[in-house]
Amino acid sequence: MLTSSCDGSLMGIKEIRNKMWIFAFLYLLCTDICQAADRDNSTQMYYAKMIIDKSAFKNVRDNLRAFMNNKLTIDNITITTECENKTDGMICNCSVGHKWSEEVCQTDGTCCGNGNCTFKNKQSQKCILDTTVGIDGSVTLEGEKYENCLKAAGSDDFIKCRDDLLKEIKKTFRTFKGFDSVTITEFRFGSIIAAFKITIVNAIDSQALMNKSQELVERLTGEINLETRGVVSMTMPNQPVHDSSTVEIKCTSEEDLGKEPEWSLVKQGKTYDIVNGTVSTLTSEHKQATVKLTQINELWEGKYICCYSQKSNSTNLYHKASATMDICHMPNIEAFTEPAFPLCEGTKQESVFLKATCRIQNSSENYDVTWKGATEDSHNGDQHSKTYTARAFVNCDQSSKNASKISCTFTNKCNQAKDTPVPIHIINDGKYCNIDGDWAITKPGFTAQLKCKEGIGFIKRTCNLNAKWEPERLDCVTEDLNLVRETAQLIDRGLGHLQNNTREVFSKFENFTKTNTISTYVNMNASVDVLSILEGKLGEIKENTVDDFLDSSSNLLNKSLAGTWKENREENSSLAEKYLISVEQLIKKADIKQKTSKQNLEVDTCTALTCNSSVFNVSINLISSGIGKVKIAGLKELESYLPAKTDDKESPNSIVVVATKENKERIKSITIDFELLRPRPPNVALKCVSWDNSSHSWTSYGCKWEAPFRCVCNHLSAFSILMSKKPLNVPALSQITLVGLSVSIASLVISLLIELIVWSKVVKTNTSYLRHAAHVNISVCLLIADCCFLATSEPESTSETLCVIFAALKHFCYLSMFFWMLCLSSTLLHQSVFLFHKVSKKYYLRFSFLVGYVCPFLIVFVTFLVNQVGAEGSYFSKHTCWLVFKGSLQGSIFTFIIPVGTIVFINVFSMMVVLMKLLDHQKIKQSLDEKEKSAAKTVLRSVILLTPVFGLTWIFGFFVLMIDLTEGPKALIVNYIFTVLNAFQGLFILLTTCFGDKMTRDALLSHFNKKPPGSISDSKTNLSTACKK
Repeated sequence: MLTSSCDGSLMGIKEIRNKMWIFAFLYLLCTDICQAADRDNSTQMYYAKMIIDKSAFKNVRDNLRAFMNNKLTIDNITITTECENKTDGMICNCSVGHKWSEEVCQTDGTCCGNGNCTFKNKQSQKCILDTTVGIDGSVTLEGEKYENCLKAAGSDDFIKCRDDLLKEIKKTFRTFKGFDSVTITEFRFGSIIAAFKITIVNAIDSQALMNKSQELVERLTGEINLETRGVVSMTMPNQPVHDSSTVEIKCTSEEDLGKEPEWSLVKQGKTYDIVNGTVSTLTSEHKQATVKLTQINELWEGKYICCYSQKSNSTNLYHKASATMDICHMPNIEAFTEPAFPLCEGTKQESVFLKATCRIQNSSENYDVTWKGATEDSHNGDQHSKTYTARAFVNCDQSSKNASKISCTFTNKCNQAKDTPVPIHIINDGKYCNIDGDWAITKPGFTAQLKCKEGIGFIKRTCNLNAKWEPERLDCVTEDLNLVRETAQLIDRGLGHLQNNTREVFSKFENFTKTNTISTYVNMNASVDVLSILEGKLGEIKENTVDDFLDSSSNLLNKSLAGTWKENREENSSLAEKYLISVEQLIKKADIKQKTSKQNLEVDTCTALTCNSSVFNVSINLISSGIGKVKIAGLKELESYLPAKTDDKESPNSIVVVATKENKERIKSITIDFELLRPRPPNVALKCVSWDNSSHSWTSYGCKWEAPFRCVCNHLSAFSILMSKKPLNVPALSQITLVGLSVSIASLVISLLIELIVWSKVVKTNTSYLRHAAHVNISVCLLIADCCFLATSEPESTSETLCVIFAALKHFCYLSMFFWMLCLSSTLLHQSVFLFHKVSKKYYLRFSFLVGYVCPFLIVFVTFLVNQVGAEGSYFSKHTCWLVFKGSLQGSIFTFIIPVGTIVFINVFSMMVVLMKLLDHQKIKQSLDEKEKSAAKTVLRSVILLTPVFGLTWIFGFFVLMIDLTEGPKALIVNYIFTVLNAFQGLFILLTTCFGDKMTRDALLSHFNKKPPGSISDSKTNLSTACKK
């Protein structure tokens, strides 16, 4: 290249022939045109392209100097490019101080910098000066002066407007030494925007360029953007670059630009910022910036740009350099055989034919594929993968000595090779899982797999050691979800700003969880993987990303996805635990400024020392020991998925509440008022728990109860309530009940036998008849009820039909017993109030049978019908074969409790009246006849001896319902008293009605021919004598 300079404006580039007389023409042209237009110095550059023999260069240079004068100087006669013809093209290289132009570099990535370049069409390209600066600019024009520039190109108004603007731009920049040309490339709308290009073949000062640009802006009244090429340069490692290698890319400026550059990578039409990450490291020093890349792969292939920016008022100046990096790819190879398990039948077969296959993902790399132990067959591909196959005969005997070995080797353009053995599994013992649909013959102990028809992954099925197929296992991940997961893995490598990458991942993830059905465990596992990966890579989540994060996390907890959370897979921790840990940490890192509610996730924040928050109707009071933002989150449905690990005896009965704090200072206390998801049945224990990451389970450590459903803890974690699946058991209560019922049944049988024996001897009056008739009916009802209780002592082994029958019988018999007690109480009350009134047996029996059997039957019948015709859970409980208690005045048990309570009250009232009458009876005058006194003594004995029969012990039954077993020792005491008194009620009846009654006792002894200590008549005589005295 020949460069001439004169005193004038930069007008253009002229190409001259290689004859000497053309320089005279140039001299004349310069004299006529290249005159200074104003006081500023300006230059006009001409280029002459001359192809000559290298040995003639010295003579040409000496002869050209003869044309120099005071108007024309030739000061840069240099060789720019040296080329050599070869059979395959022309090999050229740049001289010192020159480089290949950006156009050449973009056309061929190997022709960058000043290295050798091969042109196959034998049309060489010239190198340019290292100092050449190209400027792409755009200026935004305001006002009406340049409106005509938007008119049709070629019109007079357009040409005049364009020339006026071009003149202004030239006037500004032509004073730069080496100013070569300026061209307006286009006008576009958006106000009026003019794009232009400037070429300066000399180094320029960035501050001078900034000053000139500001001058132009002031004259045009607008805004200008300039992008330079040549002010900074980029040094790229030798191409192509090896996979997994470490490289450095340097960006060097001609002057100190006062700040660090911004790096970016352009690939597949998309631009990514390069920042510090796990792969990239950015450093900067005086006039040079460096990007160091470690363990690179094809993700880092593309065009690299470094950009220094300078801004002042309405002027934006960008100094850019770019270069392309080509990386040799290395594949991930999937090797297998077809068939996967070749079958050798019989001992005589020595070898078997198979087809070996190596499959890789589709790539732009053209690999050289070679085979060992097999003959190459074919290769084909689709948009996702490339498949290479080979044929081979392998030995049926695959012992170490005779084993056949096949492998495929992929070699890239950098001569990097990757060798992968092809697994060979021969079946030669006759044992295998036979063909089953799409599943081919498989060797025992191995897993066959099929590619997923939809999604990424495989469908797997194991042939167990007994040569039996096991169920299929689906490992197919939706393609969009898999892409989100892969993108999450790359967010911190340095390709793009971490927060921008995070926002993009969460946006895609939220859209996926909202619009797609995560119908399998594998998809749910991949979704939780996304959260887990991001939790490990992020230090914070910006406010503009929080909403997508919370939405996606909430969507995963939708009730419709409940079946995708659990699957019998051998893992150290559950999927729900992984989700909990990830979401808890991400919430801690998220910039959440106010309470945010989603469908299944609600988060509240607080910065005070004492925080009062609520999430999903759960109230939280937290007292901190230091300043720091506290975040409280409530998560619905998660409690159902977290493993309880308490032998399946307890289950969560509240939402999961998570409490976190920015700093690691301990808190003083956190008080949580939970709202139960299900009502707590009576005597069922609740436990306040927090999640322990080390044991992967709930623990009550550091937590205690203060009030119903109130949990108080001294640490931060995830909290919930565990409710026992079964009521609390009172120790030895079942044994006491069984012994008591057995004794009671035996006692009742004995009591009935005694009544049968002594009936004719003790039933002498109407009063005694009525009393003994009531005792017999009470004993019969209690005997049947106790037998039913014994028959249902193990409800789990009792059928539902028998259970409802026994429940109804117990209901009826116990009610009848109490109603007969009411009859007996009424008799004694009548006898005490109306001491000398005789009761007819006929009317008494009618009244007693009506009250004792008809009333209980009606109560049981109506209760049975009302409660869904005796439905389980409504009328009776399968766990107890007894009536149902659902809460205060709720449940069929109250059709027993209310009548019994009423009868007990009446009985107590009756007893108090009788006692008062007896006290008054002591004052009766001794002139009363013998019958009156005998009746009074009978009443006295009945009241004293038959009080337990009236059911006063059942008062403790009310306390049993009122006092829950979770309330501690007092509940145990009440249960023991009630159980003992009622289980042994048959024994009490025997003792009071038989052995406690002297008349019955004397009659029984008389029946067995034994002389009593004193006869009935003697007793009467003695008592009568005492009364007379």
